[in-house]
Amino acid sequence: KPDDAIIRILAVWTGGVSDARIQRVTEVAKDGTLTVDQKLTKMDRVLKIPPTASAHDLARALGVSSTAIKKTGWWETQRKGRQDECAGKREQQLREKGKAWENPAPDD
Repeated sequence: KPDDAIIRILAVWTGGVSDARIQRVTEVAKDGTLTVDQKLTKMDRVLKIPPTASAHDLARALGVSSTAIKKTGWWETQRKGRQDECAGKREQQLREKGKAWENPAPDD
């Protein structure tokens, strides 16, 4: 069965996440009775969606548009604004690093 092979292979890259959890997430993704928001919420409960997963990645996984992902309540609470937070943290780190930097002497 092809799905079994996929689950076994994914288990290698996902650090041994149980086959049952991967299977459950797959079932949620395939469930045509659920909205995109419901799918994301349920999938995230079963197996935490990695913070590195973009709207584009999730859209491809669910067969919808990135816009559909970004319009969900799940995206609003779990992802929106995270890029700004990351950029702000990185800027602060660079400022701290810059404080330790010394200007070279004019004769260097």
